[in-house]
Amino acid sequence: MNFFTLATSATNSGSTNAGGLGSPWLLIGIVVVFILMFVLTSIPQKKRQKQMQNMLAQIKPGDQVKTIGGMVGVVTAVNDMTGILTINVGSESVPTFINVDRVAIYSVAPLKTAEPAPVVETAPVEESAPVEENKEDK
Repeated sequence: MNFFTLATSATNSGSTNAGGLGSPWLLIGIVVVFILMFVLTSIPQKKRQKQMQNMLAQIKPGDQVKTIGGMVGVVTAVNDMTGILTINVGSESVPTFINVDRVAIYSVAPLKTAEPAPVVETAPVEESAPVEENKEDK
């Protein structure tokens, strides 16, 4: 027997529920599962959205930003009235400025100043005597 014949014989063999769902508890369970799925997906999404709004509101000149298009640059000017940022995507010696909308920013990091690496003094390595090969091993 296949599933279709079993399902039709179960509904025709004296079942008093006309809907075919079995019991009202099954319907209540399905509704509860859908409500839980909605709640568990909407809460983290709202949290991420709030973090993103806070990050975009705190952008200031000197921050290093990455756009949703993948360009990385340093913010040189922020226009709060229009929400447009001017970003230097070139080097300091050859600047290349672009204007992007604030909502096109993917991530923000404070600009790290280039500090020289610390100098570590190491003792000179002494050369050892050459190792003689044992001809008996060959």
